[in-house]
This record gives sequence, C-alpha cells and structure tokens, in this order.
Amino acid sequence: MRFLVLFFLILPVIEIVLLIKIGSEIGVLATLGWLLLMIVAGVTLLRVQGTASLRQARELMSAGQQPTAALAKGIFVSLAAVLLILPGFATDLIGFLLLLPPLQQLLVKRWMKNAQVSSHFYQTGRQGNLYEGEAEPVDDAQSRPAQQYLPRGEDDLRR
Repeated sequence: MRFLVLFFLILPVIEIVLLIKIGSEIGVLATLGWLLLMIVAGVTLLRVQGTASLRQARELMSAGQQPTAALAKGIFVSLAAVLLILPGFATDLIGFLLLLPPLQQLLVKRWMKNAQVSSHFYQTGRQGNLYEGEAEPVDDAQSRPAQQYLPRGEDDLRR
C-alpha cells in the first residue's frame, strides 16, 4: 500500500520529465500526436473491452461456470485502457505492458490467489436461536381485535 501511494506521488514528476525529454527529441507536434493517439486508443479499448468482458462473463455464468478469471482479465485490460487515456509516456508503457497476455495471466493468478486467501474468515460464538415453523397469511381485518371502550369514568387515573 505504501508503495502504491509513493508511486502515485512520483508518477506526475516522472511523466513531466519524460514529456520534456521525449518532446525535445521528437518535437512538440509528434508528442501531442502521440498523446492524442493514445487517448483515442484507450477510449476505444475501454469501450470494446467493457462490452466484451461483460458478454464473456454472462456466457460463463449461463454455462454454470464462475466468471472470476474472465472478469479479472477484463479489469486488467480496462486498467490498461485507462492508463493509455492518461497523458504521458510512463502510463502508456505500463498500459501496454498490462495488455500482454503472459503478464495478464500472471497478474490474474496472483490476484486470484490473494483473493482466495483473503476470502477465508472465521466466525466464533453463538449465532442466536433458530426458530422453524410455518406461517399462514392472515386477513388484516381478522387480525385486529375489535376496539372496546371502558365505561365512562373507569379510565380516570386521578382517583
């Protein structure tokens, strides 16, 4: 967790340095063209991948299988698309790396392993009483007792 916070604090500095260095080498227009191209690619990938991963998960669920791996892969591809949308060369590189199938499989396996470990829990102590029985619907008019009135003066508590 600390690594992730540090990464997001340092990432803007890395992106600015890379934009200046690469922009001075290839030119301003080429740099802007690259950034716009990556934004379009990221948006397209996000749109296509979002519907494809949902469709695949639905097919797996209808076949009676768990869609966990397919959804995890969809999450990593969506993360890659978001990284491509963010302006900068470092985020583009990380986004491209996340699109590689061997890295996706490695990350999905690792994520699934961590998810299985963290999903185990222990419960101790009594859970309370369990009452079993049957219920029958009752008409509301039948369930309410008729109102009875006390004779005048009997409800006076000031006596």
